[in-house]
Amino acid sequence: MTSVQRNTATGPNGETAEWVHVSPRRAEQWLTRNIDTNRNLKKQRIAGYVRDIAAGEWHVTGEAIKFDVGGNLIDGQNRLTAITQ
Repeated sequence: MTSVQRNTATGPNGETAEWVHVSPRRAEQWLTRNIDTNRNLKKQRIAGYVRDIAAGEWHVTGEAIKFDVGGNLIDGQNRLTAITQ
């Protein structure tokens, strides 16, 4: 198991934001926590993300992978799917 340095910020109501490297394995694990009410996957968007990742053009933005208080994935399924491919 590799060590991952984590940078975590905590908000005033206990919410947290954490910077982590998302491997394909971690992305697969997180996708198992996807909720049924999320929108359908966008194949063209995923393909664009895959191209960016393969070309080394994947850049950090302020957009996070989001989970609800129950640990369910509520935002990021397209990005996570791209990471698994």
